[in-house]
Amino acid sequence: MTQYQGNISGNTPGILPNLGQIPNGYFWWEGGEMFAAMIDYWVYTGDTTYNDVTAMALAFQGGDNKDFFPQNQTFDEGNDDQAFWAMAALTAAESKFQDPPKTTINSGLSWVGLAQAVFNQQWEAVDNKTCGGGLRWAKSFSGTGWDQKTSITNFGFGNVAARLGLYLGNQTYLDAAEWIYDWAKDHGLVDPQNGNIYDGVSVGDNCSSVSHWQWSYNQGTALQMTAALWNATSDQKWKDETNLIAKGVGYFFKNGIAYEPNCEDQPQGSQAACTMDQKSFKNVLIKAMATASKWAPWTDSTFSPLLASSATAAATACQCGTGTQCPLRWTEDPSTDCNGDYGIGQHMDALEAVISTLNPIVSGPVTQNEGGISKSDPNAGSGPESPEELAATRPLTGGDKAGAAILTILATGTWLAGCVFLLLP
Repeated sequence: MTQYQGNISGNTPGILPNLGQIPNGYFWWEGGEMFAAMIDYWVYTGDTTYNDVTAMALAFQGGDNKDFFPQNQTFDEGNDDQAFWAMAALTAAESKFQDPPKTTINSGLSWVGLAQAVFNQQWEAVDNKTCGGGLRWAKSFSGTGWDQKTSITNFGFGNVAARLGLYLGNQTYLDAAEWIYDWAKDHGLVDPQNGNIYDGVSVGDNCSSVSHWQWSYNQGTALQMTAALWNATSDQKWKDETNLIAKGVGYFFKNGIAYEPNCEDQPQGSQAACTMDQKSFKNVLIKAMATASKWAPWTDSTFSPLLASSATAAATACQCGTGTQCPLRWTEDPSTDCNGDYGIGQHMDALEAVISTLNPIVSGPVTQNEGGISKSDPNAGSGPESPEELAATRPLTGGDKAGAAILTILATGTWLAGCVFLLLP
């Protein structure tokens, strides 16, 4: 958090340093990712030091329309970026995190409402005119990735839908999550044999050619989604899909330690080395494994040993610089990887790894019926139109499993010490 300056007078809450300045700046979505990690830190440790700053950042980036589409991001924001902030808001809701700060702009704002706003916008944006469905990476035709339908975009939307359905006990969201998951699997983004999540498809060839790049945040986002769907439904389908994706998790572990093989295996400083955002991907998978252990408890026996060994490796590696700074790689001798690059992403990764060891002794995510305090706002983010009007105008395919429900959206501690030094880059 010492690298975060958004809470200083004159700066913008929620924005990380050097936003968008390649190669050394952070991307907007990483702010949502970081504040989700800070909520996890509070859940696991009980330390409230950063709660007010976190709540302000999340609320401020909700924007004037309370939909995580703020004016400062309208030209660059992708659907996946927006989904990461929505997932952070859901983490807040599931954790009974303090409500958003009460200001004139934020009057009536809720964490669940912010996530519902993103769902409403993105469900409207599902593109059935190409490839029979799926969300495009970019939010507009002028944005980077307009011709791509990526896993992180579609599983990000599905993750939000599944977790809303679980939290609210609402079948409409669960149906939407199932629809998008089936579309993604039907188009080759989920390997039916080994559970690998592949990176995306292109509308240029009607989504017939799959990019087989694998990234841990894709795997984690899909895993958390299917685990939420199983917890909400107890449907054997989602147990099978969770087991399938869990099988693919092994690709991101070397000798029991989490790593990002597509870029960590490359020489540092080379063009193929991890970019700024890729350095933060591991924390998404680690968080998902810890959550899946709660939502789909049979996975715990597989995931807990991997989380424990990764936590030990991360804590051992975080001895760079001042003696408490974290490098990217945990599979290497720390003395060979202390290269001066100790950014927010590397510390997010290490933080989620270390606090995950406390997973067995903390309560799991809650739902609205289990003490959740964040309130539903089914009309959030829909502007002048109602969710019903938005859903009615979206072209549906014959295979749309949401069916008629879419037309009526929404009826109604040793490790504790280690946690602290990871926050001091």
